[in-house]
Amino acid sequence: MADIKNIVTRAISGIVLVGVVIAATLWHYYSRDILLAVIGIGCQIELLNLIRKDGMRTMRYLICACSALLLFFFSVYGLSYIVAFVAVIMILARFVSELYTRHSTPFQNIALDLFTTLYTIVPVAAASTLDRWELLTLFVMVWVSDVGAFIVGITAGRHKLFERLSPKKTWEGCVGGVVLTAAVGALMGHLLFYGHIWQWAVIGTLTSVSAVFGDLFESMIKRSIGIKDSGNVIPGHGGMLDRFDAFLFAAPVFWVSYNLIFNLITL
Repeated sequence: MADIKNIVTRAISGIVLVGVVIAATLWHYYSRDILLAVIGIGCQIELLNLIRKDGMRTMRYLICACSALLLFFFSVYGLSYIVAFVAVIMILARFVSELYTRHSTPFQNIALDLFTTLYTIVPVAAASTLDRWELLTLFVMVWVSDVGAFIVGITAGRHKLFERLSPKKTWEGCVGGVVLTAAVGALMGHLLFYGHIWQWAVIGTLTSVSAVFGDLFESMIKRSIGIKDSGNVIPGHGGMLDRFDAFLFAAPVFWVSYNLIFNLITL
């Protein structure tokens, strides 16, 4: 009975979450930026809390405030000298702030704070440069990769992909998710964008593979600390980091592959 209740809760919250993401992505670029900021800052807060649970120190309030400010400037000015200047000032501020603490591991403390920014905020910033249909395509690719891997994995999965970190993932599920994402990417690219079908199939393939590694990476972090979920803000799904771990790896790969194929390579 408890398992059925959990499945229902997970399904309902998943549908609501997908609806919110789609609505915020398509409604207005303000809602898109707010959505991405919530994802980035939410994941960063959970990651900083996990680091603290593992007995390491971070200046979480300062680093989250800097990340929020950086995302604000990025949403207003995009890739510009102003944003670069703000980023440099914030990095220097984090360096200087360590002078006023009595921690015995300054290098580790600074590295951890900057790591959380690289892991959670930079991918969100990359995603915010996409237009609404490109961003929606990215989200759909990540979802299809996850759902496809799950369905193929439970029906035909035999060989473990990475048993040490994720015992339920299989090679068959992974390949199924990648193939399905490539097909959906090709279809969406054909219907919504310019370019050849094979180009969008390549983007879908790279996005799906990176999403798998994103999920495995977060599993590694949680297993190193000995916890099941990064948080409990999404009923049935855990925390923000649990739900968007694949997105954090997929977003920069999608951004790079999209720009490489359509802006740097001419056919």
